[in-house]
Amino acid sequence: MIKHKIKNEFLIQQFLKKSETQRKKREKATSPSEIAELDNEINQIKQKYEFENWIEKAVWMTTQLYFGSHISKGIYPDSKGNNINFINQHTPHSFIGTHLIPQPILDATGNAAAIPLATFFNLIIDSEKNIQLRDLLLQDSPLLQNAFSDDEQKSNHYKKLFQQSLQGNITQPATYEKNKQILWPTNQQAISEDNYTCLVPLYPSSLANFVYNQIQTIRYSEQYKIARENRKKDNVEQQRYPSIHNLAIVKLGGTQPQNISQLNNQQGGKHYLLPSLPPIFSSSYKSTNNTIFDNDLYWQCKPFFDHLFEVVLAEKNVYTERDKRKEAITQMIEAIFSIAKLYQQRIPGWSKDYQFMNINQKYWLDPERGELEGEEMFKSEQEKENWHNEVAKQFAGWVNHHLKQRFKRIASDFSVPEFNEWRRIFKRKLKQQQH
Repeated sequence: MIKHKIKNEFLIQQFLKKSETQRKKREKATSPSEIAELDNEINQIKQKYEFENWIEKAVWMTTQLYFGSHISKGIYPDSKGNNINFINQHTPHSFIGTHLIPQPILDATGNAAAIPLATFFNLIIDSEKNIQLRDLLLQDSPLLQNAFSDDEQKSNHYKKLFQQSLQGNITQPATYEKNKQILWPTNQQAISEDNYTCLVPLYPSSLANFVYNQIQTIRYSEQYKIARENRKKDNVEQQRYPSIHNLAIVKLGGTQPQNISQLNNQQGGKHYLLPSLPPIFSSSYKSTNNTIFDNDLYWQCKPFFDHLFEVVLAEKNVYTERDKRKEAITQMIEAIFSIAKLYQQRIPGWSKDYQFMNINQKYWLDPERGELEGEEMFKSEQEKENWHNEVAKQFAGWVNHHLKQRFKRIASDFSVPEFNEWRRIFKRKLKQQQH
């Protein structure tokens, strides 16, 4: 099966690609001598992509191309240092790195004439499971038996050479004089003892390529393009889409990105940099707002409203659906409490600057204001806890408003019973949170 894939997919595609110019000229040629010359050129190219010939050439390429997830040339373009193939050793997921990528793509550096070897290793063997030839090589799959030659001994020899090329096992690590170096102290007396470990950073090419492709999808895919356009339209179902701001681009390799690596060449040398500036905190709550239950909060709670809308569309007066409705409201309230906590953790007294804000919400969202000097009246009213019911009413009215907006034909169905149900659930949860 694998040999069939190599012959009838990879090698035919390579032949068609490399002979495209000659074949087009051949179609237009009229002179017998020109036709004969072009036929000869096409046959020579075809010979190169005969199975046995190409496999032998691929074996030579293994000495010219160096694979790795982390490459030296990404740090310095003329570096002759080693590439490293990252092996996950249970790295904690609290750190962002190559270990978070399910199937990192290996990069390749070296002789540009050997780049087809990387394409060869990326040959899809099983499209449903997204299994590539390199996966089978790294797993030493039994499917590779006689895959590279009818002679089993020769095929195994080729297989081992391909595996060694992919694994990139290094017996004598080599760096380069112009690579960066980091002297990492090994103990607290490192300065006095001159005791350091010299670290040579490599470029995380596989991770950078993964990030690049993800951002390209977010910025240019048809799905997100339509979602962004629909955001400005009425009477169209809205879909969530991610936005990434303040991106920077660094180019590796200048006008010749292929001199850095294969993946760098595919990206046109472009690498995205996410902003790493310290955050500038600013409140989304405007001084003219009078309630937290506004349209901004609706969008933050959109998944829970969607859940609630689905329940409303389902058959009514069924106990399971009632439970789902209660579950959707409860999840929404928990999300709102998480948002409210951000306000509650601000400097006590912050709500004094918000003169239009509902006083009952001030009791809730600015809980320690009553401890400040001159805020005795605030504290007295806050401790009465009458505001619990008022805030619960505001929540219930907010939910009913959006239900009526979504289901205009049955808007009258969302009346006092529903209002009281939302109010009771919110008030109970609020009291539990306070105590």
